[in-house]
Amino acid sequence: MYDDLIVTGDLFVDGTTFVVNNQEVTTSDNIIVINNGEVGPGVTAGSAGIEVDRGSETDYQFIFVEASDTFRIGEIGSLQAVATREDAPADTRVAWWNDTQKRLDTLGDDYITVNTSTHVISFGITSEQGKFDTNGLTLSTGASVNEFSTDGTLVDDSNDAVPTEQAVKTYVDNQIAAISTNKIEDGDSFVIVNDSTGGAGEVRIVVDGVEVGYYDALATSQRMGKSDGSFILTSDEETTISGPDSVEVFSAEENVFQMGYWTEDGPFLQIDRSGDPSIAKIAADTGTYIQLDSTASAEIAMYVDALEYVTINEALQTFGQTTGGRLQTTDSTAGVFVDSEIGLVTSSSAVTLGDRPNGTYLHVYPVSDQFLFYVNNVSPAGISASGLNLQNGATVNEFSTDGTLAGNSNTAVPTEQAVKTYVDNAIGGTETVRFVSSDTTAIAGDIVLVDSTAGPVNVELLESEDGKITVKKITNDSNTVTIFTSPGLIDGKANVTIDTPYQAYGFVSDASNFYII
Repeated sequence: MYDDLIVTGDLFVDGTTFVVNNQEVTTSDNIIVINNGEVGPGVTAGSAGIEVDRGSETDYQFIFVEASDTFRIGEIGSLQAVATREDAPADTRVAWWNDTQKRLDTLGDDYITVNTSTHVISFGITSEQGKFDTNGLTLSTGASVNEFSTDGTLVDDSNDAVPTEQAVKTYVDNQIAAISTNKIEDGDSFVIVNDSTGGAGEVRIVVDGVEVGYYDALATSQRMGKSDGSFILTSDEETTISGPDSVEVFSAEENVFQMGYWTEDGPFLQIDRSGDPSIAKIAADTGTYIQLDSTASAEIAMYVDALEYVTINEALQTFGQTTGGRLQTTDSTAGVFVDSEIGLVTSSSAVTLGDRPNGTYLHVYPVSDQFLFYVNNVSPAGISASGLNLQNGATVNEFSTDGTLAGNSNTAVPTEQAVKTYVDNAIGGTETVRFVSSDTTAIAGDIVLVDSTAGPVNVELLESEDGKITVKKITNDSNTVTIFTSPGLIDGKANVTIDTPYQAYGFVSDASNFYII
């Protein structure tokens, strides 16, 4: 054909190749069918699509690949899968791959958003959990942080930084290492601990200038409380407790035990073993009393509202109702019961408090003066005469409130307030940081940070022998910072010029001239 061909009906061409040497091919059909007539399951040829002849360059394809069930696009030999998305993606959310639907999704309870208008990246699980912005990382509660600090001095004292484990350990170790005395003191209140391998150790407690406790291994008596007020006094022969106004309310010595207000003609309990038979006395009404029996049965019983709550005999002592909570003791053991559960068991060698059958309890060893705590039959901590010790690390005997950390002891741990006081005082120092953008003067201890964006800046150094002056240009511009002193010189020159961004000099003075260090 060398002219137009018009076919008014359908045109069928049987053959393997249909070549059209036209520059433009158009069709009014809204769908072009490729691989028409396929009778097999899927595209049996493996792929079907469109190929672009690129001349001397590698041809480009947009095809469907049956094996991966994906559309793929790109140069032949380097085809990439075409990713689709949901119909209405959420604005600013980061898309994630939905392998079930074979597409990119943004909707769901778990998300990450990137808002380029507000410069905020947020993330959430059901609701927002945190965000990144110009201030750093902010979680749903608490401060914003922009640094995981490795500085073991914590010198910045900032709520914008979180110290690492090593930084905290370094800081605490250094502060504890600075403690070096056996005295904890705040004004006229203090505690003094003196240990001695010869048994002459002592502990004194003074509050507001008044001694409220004294313990000495070699003294005839030990006192807890003020001598002219309420106190406990112990010795090898006697223990006495005095109440307000020094009224004696408890006394125990070798043969006489007294409890109550016997010196004030009040109710009291008295047991006297000096005679035969032994004597026990207690004030009571008709329903609440103690019954003592020193006959062959040797039993003591206590009643409250006519109900027996204490029974004591040679073989067994019971305190409490026999069907409820009670304390039971024998010659070798003691136990506390709540119904059938054991709360405390003690013997001559050890005392156990807690649920020992299930492994959670406190163990006390009188012989070694030691307390051990057990959880699941493992002891994570203990207390002895030396202090508190955990599974690892030093043994401590003090929670120190001394804000100077002057004790410098490995047996004390400073409180939060003591650490804050010490750090705040240490950080305070004698240096002053100043930000300036115009002509200024500087004295010893100044750190002058100069913004020369608006123009040259002059800094005059004032003579002093007390410390160092630091001057630094903190902006990236071509303006100069000129440093001078009058009438002296700086390293023999009239002035020093900083013309390099972020350059700094340190100066010291002999009260006449300055010198760069």
